Amino acid sequence: MQADVRPPLIFITGVGQTWSTLRGDAERWNLFPHGKKAFPIAKKQRLFKLLLQAVRKGRVSQDLLEAEFRSLFRYCRVDRQGNLPAQVQVRLYGPRSLDTLSHIDFYTGEKTSDPQRSLLDRLLRDVPCRELMDEYGAERMFCFNYAPFTDLDRQAENLCGFIDTVRRSFPDCGRVTLVPMSMGASVTLLYLSAHTAHAAENVGRVLSVVGAWDGSEAFADVLEGAVCADWDSAFFDQMLPELVHNPVLLRLLRSNHAAVNRLLQQMHQALLDTVLLRCGSFLAMVPYHRWESLYGVLFDQQRMLRCDRLPLVQRQADRYIAAQRDLRVCLAQLNGQAQTGFYF
Repeated sequence: MQADVRPPLIFITGVGQTWSTLRGDAERWNLFPHGKKAFPIAKKQRLFKLLLQAVRKGRVSQDLLEAEFRSLFRYCRVDRQGNLPAQVQVRLYGPRSLDTLSHIDFYTGEKTSDPQRSLLDRLLRDVPCRELMDEYGAERMFCFNYAPFTDLDRQAENLCGFIDTVRRSFPDCGRVTLVPMSMGASVTLLYLSAHTAHAAENVGRVLSVVGAWDGSEAFADVLEGAVCADWDSAFFDQMLPELVHNPVLLRLLRSNHAAVNRLLQQMHQALLDTVLLRCGSFLAMVPYHRWESLYGVLFDQQRMLRCDRLPLVQRQADRYIAAQRDLRVCLAQLNGQAQTGFYF
């Protein structure tokens, strides 16, 4: 019988394909915690008070607003070393084949005989690969995932170790196939750039599925604050009625567009300073051609002094910008010298 030499296949997930829970809690959430944990009644009331303060006084203290955001998004804020709070448990698949994941409980990490509670069931909801799995073989398929609030330098390094572990399980099957999806392409890009020699030796093909190799225009708009231009229509006519059910308060806010818009702009800055600019993962979603206009805004001198982790994130951003700029050269080098195939 001829030996099966099909190479191992590794999915590299996007930003929204890793689920987390609080330790000891069965509720699972993706990206920002949802439901009563993130937006309890008390928090809503405090935010409404901020809106009223903005209307009455014309402005809210930025320090007060940032304190609210630190509390509201406390499970998404990384520390100085880039780690999420200890009570957050990220569901990582690890270098275990997909057939192995079918026996591991998503909630507890223990063995399970219930397929609907398994890690594999969770993965198949986010990565629709059941037909491929049945045809290719779940025993030679893997999934590299990571917390969305992370540093890409760390994940590029982790991917090296992941690939090494997988290859040791299939010593006679040649180089692996990487399948980056969405933001997974950002991790792959930095891996290929920072660990080119390792990729040449260990990666035979890269099959990109809607990969964000050059970021997202929409997310760059969010970082830039371009959404502010749409707040008059989108926010006041659509979002605000969903948030505020008190008709008197709703009329008050709608009649004070300028004050509420100023608060929204402050909230945008608070979200950048307290959450998004503490880790490099979301900065990787900036397209290369947008960096020149955004760089000075995101890393201005006052913000650099105000945000303790921003100098480190800036260095990561610099490396990522360089990787984006040299992407075509890197791929051509791997294709020409190592015959690594790239498919988009």
